[in-house]
Amino acid sequence: MPSDPSACEECLCVSLNLTSATWAALSDGAGRLYLLRTSMRENSSLKWEPLFSEEKGEPFIIFHIISHVLAGVHSMDGGPAPPHPERP
Repeated sequence: MPSDPSACEECLCVSLNLTSATWAALSDGAGRLYLLRTSMRENSSLKWEPLFSEEKGEPFIIFHIISHVLAGVHSMDGGPAPPHPERP
C-alpha cells in the first residue's frame, strides 16, 4: 500500500472485496491488486496472508469479483470498476 497518499495525484480509495470465506481481493487505489488468504475470518487471531500482487498500470477500484474452486484450483473472476469520468 502506498505509504504517502499524496504521492499519487489520481489515486482512488482503497477497495476490498471478500470473495469467499477465506479469500479477499484488495486494490490499493494507486494501481496495485493484491490477493489475500484470510483464513476463516471468524477467528480474528489469524493474520491475513498476501499471496499475489500485480501492478495494473493505473488507479482502479474493485467493483465485483466472484471466487470459485474448479478441479482443486481456486480462481477469481471479475475486475475493476468502469473508468471514473474525468473530474472537473
